[in-house]
Amino acid sequence: MNPKKFSAELKRRKVYSVAVAYVIAGWAIAEGISQVFPVFDIPNSVVRVIVLLIVLGFPVALVLAWFFDLTRYGIVRTPNVDVAGKFSIFINRQLRRFLAHIERMKLKPQATSLVGGWVTENGQLRADATCARISWLTSHHLRKIAISMKWSAWETSFPRPDDRRYWEQTYARGEMPGGGPPALNCLTREQAKAKYGDAVP
Repeated sequence: MNPKKFSAELKRRKVYSVAVAYVIAGWAIAEGISQVFPVFDIPNSVVRVIVLLIVLGFPVALVLAWFFDLTRYGIVRTPNVDVAGKFSIFINRQLRRFLAHIERMKLKPQATSLVGGWVTENGQLRADATCARISWLTSHHLRKIAISMKWSAWETSFPRPDDRRYWEQTYARGEMPGGGPPALNCLTREQAKAKYGDAVP
């Protein structure tokens, strides 16, 4: 093993810190018992046994420091560098996928409309991916500014935060339950102003 890498690994696993702390604590204990035990007529052989146990415990403490770490959550196994690196890579990959998914869900500058649909699955109707995208957009990306006075919640206006274009959510299939699948259509400011009045800034 590369000495520099090994030394860095010892430092990462806090072996040096444990060694220094153990030596200081062991010396203090040995010094203390050598001064106190004779006062109570405790044989020197007991003192020697305790000092020997302290010495023998030193390599054990270093081995434990290599494999384990003391955290606020208790004693945990110290992860290997490879494990920590792979975990970091996994987290970064998942984060990139999540951000890419968010970008795909957002409205593109060239987009002018999104029309949802219903598909049949196992004999039942369900919303398609475009419906899910519209639902995400109106819940997380677009800000509701007005509801049509004529059609109430069936027609709602949203400004796009990126370029201030206006989008209107509609349900064109009134004969279907819930008005059918939703649609998003781009409006000019003049169109939005004419339809939604002073609510449009």
